[in-house]
Amino acid sequence: MRVWSFAEGRWNEGEHAGTPLWFDLHRADEQALRDLARRFALHHLAIDDCLSPYVHTPKLEDFDGYLFAVLADMGDGSDGPLVEELDVFVGSDFLITYHDRPETPPAIEALYSAIKQGISVRPGVSGLFYEVADRTVDAMIPRVTAMAAELDDIEDRIFTGSDVRENHRRVLARRALAGNLRRLLTPELQFLLRLGRGEASVVDRTEIPYFRDVYDHLLRVDLALEELREDTEVALSMYLQLAQQPPERGHEGDRRGLRPGAAGDAHHRRLWDELR
Repeated sequence: MRVWSFAEGRWNEGEHAGTPLWFDLHRADEQALRDLARRFALHHLAIDDCLSPYVHTPKLEDFDGYLFAVLADMGDGSDGPLVEELDVFVGSDFLITYHDRPETPPAIEALYSAIKQGISVRPGVSGLFYEVADRTVDAMIPRVTAMAAELDDIEDRIFTGSDVRENHRRVLARRALAGNLRRLLTPELQFLLRLGRGEASVVDRTEIPYFRDVYDHLLRVDLALEELREDTEVALSMYLQLAQQPPERGHEGDRRGLRPGAAGDAHHRRLWDELR
């Protein structure tokens, strides 16, 4: 467990009495989390959510005197982005972040680095909650962009005839992943909108515009995922058009049918042979 205190306008590592506190924990800190639950009277159901092995849908729960938020945290998996859970308790004078893996999530690591380098961050507990949420969303953008670049590469491979079946599987996998990510992020969009409207009494009024900004960033991610899903539909349509059309020598086309010339015709015949 790592502990930070807010004093003299900045966060400093270590716990100091009478100051707002930030506790960052992971799975090995279970007992410390339970101790904090007793100290700050955190609801046992929220603690159970933290310790559960399952990834929960993002949500925001308003308890008496504090908030419990489940944020979607996107990391790197073996076959594309991996969505994990980042749990956050927000009180008037404390912030608790909890993640399952001992490796620090990219968003938290970026915040650690900013504080250590003396980079200005939003003040107080509400400001730190904004910084965590903002960096979590910003970490998604390059990963979604990488998914789109990978899809472009897959489309090119479909028309050059390399690993036809494998590329078809990869397109289907990207379509499913984009859809799953959108479904997962929808409730987070909803509660960020609530925070941006000032519906959480624990959040300082000065931070409300900043949560609107986080909402805008996440909306960009959502729209990018929708565009990616539409692109996978186009890729599948082109693939099936090739698969269902018998090869004809000398056939000419474009990315909606077939690349022109002998190379395209040879690929079309090979694709047809594989799928019939």
